[in-house]
Amino acid sequence: MPPSRTPSPTVLAAMYSEVQTSRLNRSLPLPSVLKSLFKIVYSPLSSVTGNPGEIADEPTSSSYKKLKVGIALSSGQASKDTM
Repeated sequence: MPPSRTPSPTVLAAMYSEVQTSRLNRSLPLPSVLKSLFKIVYSPLSSVTGNPGEIADEPTSSSYKKLKVGIALSSGQASKDTM
């Protein structure tokens, strides 16, 4: 199970709207193309700001099949004109 992405209640009240909080708490399915090519390893959430060696010590992965991955970032709901 992936680590929880739920921010603390004090952060929610100060920074996130109800819609944003709902989106943060929603677990999205992993696309099937990614399920078969990779082994997903969940680890505890961490911040490497104070310890950049934490990432440097992680093992690298090797892949023989190239995979192009695109990510669509949204700043909010689409307007009715785009639907």
